[in-house]
Amino acid sequence: MKKKKTCLAALLFLCLLFVMPGGKALAAKPKITAVSPIYQTSTKVTVKATAGYTMKVSLAGKTYKARTSKNGVYTFKIKKAAVGKTAVFRLYNSKNRAVARKTVVVKGKYAFKVTKYDSLSGIVSGTGTAGKKVKVTIGGRSYTTKVTARGTWKLKVALKSSKTAKISQQISGTSYTWPKNATLTRSKFNSAFIKKGKTYYSEGYYDKKASWAGFKVNEILGNKMYFSYTISYNGQVKSGNGIGVIKGSNKMVFTYMTGQVYGTFTWKNSGTIQVVGTDKLITHSTRNEILTVR
Repeated sequence: MKKKKTCLAALLFLCLLFVMPGGKALAAKPKITAVSPIYQTSTKVTVKATAGYTMKVSLAGKTYKARTSKNGVYTFKIKKAAVGKTAVFRLYNSKNRAVARKTVVVKGKYAFKVTKYDSLSGIVSGTGTAGKKVKVTIGGRSYTTKVTARGTWKLKVALKSSKTAKISQQISGTSYTWPKNATLTRSKFNSAFIKKGKTYYSEGYYDKKASWAGFKVNEILGNKMYFSYTISYNGQVKSGNGIGVIKGSNKMVFTYMTGQVYGTFTWKNSGTIQVVGTDKLITHSTRNEILTVR
């Protein structure tokens, strides 16, 4: 009998934990359970949350309000916001006090495509919908990756020559879009000549003289070489970026500002470049020098 009374007392205690004074059950804590994805193209957002409250969202300096929801679904009409912006959702009670909060970052949603293939790094990159998987098939071999929150993706692939790749983007689960063809153009320039990530300097730089030049290759896209440079001459220092035209497996020609700086860059080996040309911008002279990596 004593054991039976103990069990009844425990049951009564549990009941009291879930019952408010006056016999009303304790209300569940209000919460925001789900928010539809927000992209830079979005003008409408749907939110699932506890019913019977008012909800507001702050995004890109503006605040939007949704009507009180009876079924727990709140809908907002918003203005487009840039990728990376943060939307802050808040749920308010009748006293205008925030009782729940959730943040969502604006993601990228772009046309699915290949934007470039860099022969220097071997990386093919493109755009798509954030969070979706991308599949690239070349010569019977498949590579996969995921589109970043900013709507971009990239993969490193092994190419010895130009190839046609088949690319597709995930729809959901294991379902993908119908593959589309994309031509990956392998440059005729031999990227083995370039020390990746290294800057080639003239002798003046190493000898700590006032005049010197620095040159670094960043990308090779088809017959174009993208690079950065720095020139120091009589106390003047100028830095910038340039695009050269590839003329062979070890040669590139660079013209800057309508012919003001002209040069032919010839790689003698992976650590040495001979530069011959005319500089009408800074040194106002004919150049014939060697750039090296030490």
